[in-house]
Amino acid sequence: MKKAKYLNDLMTQYESEEIISKKINEISFEKIGSAEFIQHHAYLSKLNMQEMKNILTGGEDIIMTQFIDNDKLKLLIKELYIINTFKEKIYPNIKEKIINLCSIKSYFILYHEAVLVNLIENFLYSITACQAAEDYLVDVIEYSYKMISKYISYKMKNPDDTLNYGNNSLNNNINEELSLEEKIKKINEQVKDKKNDIKEMDNKYKEIEFQIAMSCINILRYISDHLEQLPFPVRHHMMNVKDVPILFVTLMELRPWKRKILKYNQKENKKEEIEEIYENNNWTTLIEHKLPKLEIQILITIYNLVMNQDNNKKYEITEYRQNQLLRLRKYFSEDLYDQIPQMMNLYRSLENMSLMTYGNTLTVNPFIVEMVPILSGNKIFKLTEEQIKLIGNNIVSKYFENLNREKLAKELEPVNEIYNLDNIEYFMEDPICAQCGKLANSRCSRCKSEWYCSKECQIKKWKEHKTVCKTLAALFKENENDLSKKKIEFNHIKVSGEQISQETSEGDLDINKIKEENDKKMEKILIEEIKEKNEKKENKNKEKEIEKKEKDVDKTNNNNNELDDLD
Repeated sequence: MKKAKYLNDLMTQYESEEIISKKINEISFEKIGSAEFIQHHAYLSKLNMQEMKNILTGGEDIIMTQFIDNDKLKLLIKELYIINTFKEKIYPNIKEKIINLCSIKSYFILYHEAVLVNLIENFLYSITACQAAEDYLVDVIEYSYKMISKYISYKMKNPDDTLNYGNNSLNNNINEELSLEEKIKKINEQVKDKKNDIKEMDNKYKEIEFQIAMSCINILRYISDHLEQLPFPVRHHMMNVKDVPILFVTLMELRPWKRKILKYNQKENKKEEIEEIYENNNWTTLIEHKLPKLEIQILITIYNLVMNQDNNKKYEITEYRQNQLLRLRKYFSEDLYDQIPQMMNLYRSLENMSLMTYGNTLTVNPFIVEMVPILSGNKIFKLTEEQIKLIGNNIVSKYFENLNREKLAKELEPVNEIYNLDNIEYFMEDPICAQCGKLANSRCSRCKSEWYCSKECQIKKWKEHKTVCKTLAALFKENENDLSKKKIEFNHIKVSGEQISQETSEGDLDINKIKEENDKKMEKILIEEIKEKNEKKENKNKEKEIEKKEKDVDKTNNNNNELDDLD
């Protein structure tokens, strides 16, 4: 992901301010799947990608501060509960219908939750965001605990299920990487299978659930870093109500971020077993002596909760907790101490814990005020069976049935602008040469599927790649033709209320100048609005200062009068 530094900003500071302040609004159950929802998803995805770009390039947290200033962080957390409730209660009843009618829209609805989680994860790295979330932070802990527990229970019931989570390969239902020839055969089989869409969506559903659970590990880690500066009930909920250290011990033993796959070795023309780790929303080859990031995150969270003096006093050790925490000792190694020296202290404290005897039950403290989650206990999310059926039927009839090609193309247009290869490639892992395995900087211009480090490697590989290249190039041309047909449907573009259809000699629309002019106008308007806001703030501050001065004068006058009376 070193390429991210070369990516241009997806939006200016003024554009992001305009989107967050005016266009990011609350979405209800009834609007999920609508054109408004797809546009909303596109806005949040764009903001998320810009935030990721800022993080990877060491930029300022502009997106986070804008969300906090406009009081929209709580809205994101509430929306997370709305989409999660939809996914668990409404989606199973309408799954087959909406997938058969429009699978791409169904996927965006499911993926919307992952976008929200990723945004919240990036924001909560900062103490400012944790404090701005206020009481909703308990709901974030509740949600994170729920998603991790859900994955743990699934993994325990299906220990042999090693789906290709996080991998965008064509084959998602077996735990191996195929050669390009095998992938093409797999595509042909999938086209013939009518039920493939539902199977594929089920795999995508599990993939998203896994991605969310792994992001929730990071969220809990970031909150644990700031516990000292957060209200006590937040700490109590995380340590005693949900008992996150014990949850993480169970997760540590499962180690879902590690897997072994059969990978096709193109040089030797055979499959080899390779161990991979899940990092940065992608599976990468495990480097010897390097610990996975998620494993480190778990150990640091436990360290924060158990080793911190203030937290240690509030986290009472029982016999059960002692037995669970001592199971961590087998994961301590010299590699861990080299990368995180503080872990030596945690290991020593675990050794001391093993020599102690503890009681079986927790002591009840009547003076602790527990903070109840606002959203998880809200009536809005407790839907009856009638409400579930009603909402589901309305979504299918309004947003999926009678959906023609033109309408679908218009709805998906804002999403197509964001999820294109030019943007996504910057956030992917650096490509590797198909011939020698070194870092690659160019790819096959015909099929755009294989990367090479030099022309020499491409020439050596050509005999093997030639047959596959033709078939993939044919598929690529078919997709391009479909896209060009969709573009023809949008010959007229609305600009400031008027339809403009200026065609060039080649038949394409020449609207770049108009867009530039509109962007400049928008920037001017936004600058003026920001100036007005700043002026209002300054006036308010001046008024407060005048009031303080008047109060001080009144106090001094009163004091002088009292002294006169005493005299």
